[in-house]
Amino acid sequence: MQRRPDTVEQRARERVQLWLMIVSTVLWFVLTYTVATVLDIAHSDRPARVIPLGFAMLVLAALPWLAYRRLVAAEVRRRLRRPGPPR
Repeated sequence: MQRRPDTVEQRARERVQLWLMIVSTVLWFVLTYTVATVLDIAHSDRPARVIPLGFAMLVLAALPWLAYRRLVAAEVRRRLRRPGPPR
């Protein structure tokens, strides 16, 4: 039985989005925490500096999303080659 391409592509998109969200969140947290620790912002006289720092690190954490289309295409190819029912 052939899988419907739209279903395969939709599931591939959902999977790629999930993993990109996880990677972006972890990357954002690690970058913000590391830079704040190195700059010793938490112990400074103005701890509110971590807020703009978090926004700046958000830009870097969004960089993995530039590969979204390529990752979806690779996931679709992988799913179409794999035998058996869709997961």
